[in-house]
Amino acid sequence: SVYYSFNIGRRASNAEAATGWADNADVTKGICWYETDITTCVVDDGTGLEPATYVRGLAADEVGHGLLIVANDDVVAPGGGFGTHRHQDMEIVTWVLEGELEHRDSAGNHGVLYPGLAQRMSAGTGILHSEINGGSSPCRLLQIWIEPSQSGLTPSYEQRSIAIGANWTPLIAPDQPELMAIARPARLWRVQPTPGQPLRLPTLADGKGWIQMIDGQITVESEHNKEHSMSRGDGLGWSSRSDQPRTIQAVTSDTDVLLFSMD
Repeated sequence: SVYYSFNIGRRASNAEAATGWADNADVTKGICWYETDITTCVVDDGTGLEPATYVRGLAADEVGHGLLIVANDDVVAPGGGFGTHRHQDMEIVTWVLEGELEHRDSAGNHGVLYPGLAQRMSAGTGILHSEINGGSSPCRLLQIWIEPSQSGLTPSYEQRSIAIGANWTPLIAPDQPELMAIARPARLWRVQPTPGQPLRLPTLADGKGWIQMIDGQITVESEHNKEHSMSRGDGLGWSSRSDQPRTIQAVTSDTDVLLFSMD
């Protein structure tokens, strides 16, 4: 099947959306994609920091898409962020798209993320961390959560500078030492394609895949010559090779796309 989505967002129950998240609470696995009734939600984690805002809507499904559990497209106000909170048995990859974000965790890792850096964190047996915008302008970040192949791993952290080009730039792969790898045989690419030029997708393994729009607008052509139009915040998933898109074509010069290959 092919699933079409708008504004994948952070998981929160109705009660959590109304009252804010509790301090140091585990964030529940859940929402993978939304379809309608998009609203803006405010998260207040009880730290006294300026709340972060993110887009959420009605859940079309709450079990993820393959190993992809969540993809968050968040905007954090200056001085705001996500106070200290806990993750366990989750692979978390973060890209700052605009502004800056300070990371600090219970394993002693500390750094400021900015555009051009990719961050990977394996929560494993459990880790506490905070994500704060210490800059003077809003921070926009994209963060994905992927379920690991096994639980109880040792927590780990890594960040790398990766230049994105007009062809598919590999970000995560299990068999390329020069790239980051997570505790799951997943592959991620990012591309900023040239408008008007069809770009064929890389060869993907059998299974599930996902396209996530960071910015701009594209048209997607499937193997059955079906076309989808996608823009910022949209996602497109498929669950078999027969449904896999064949090409994408950028419509605007600011187009920025993520591609996931997953089991």
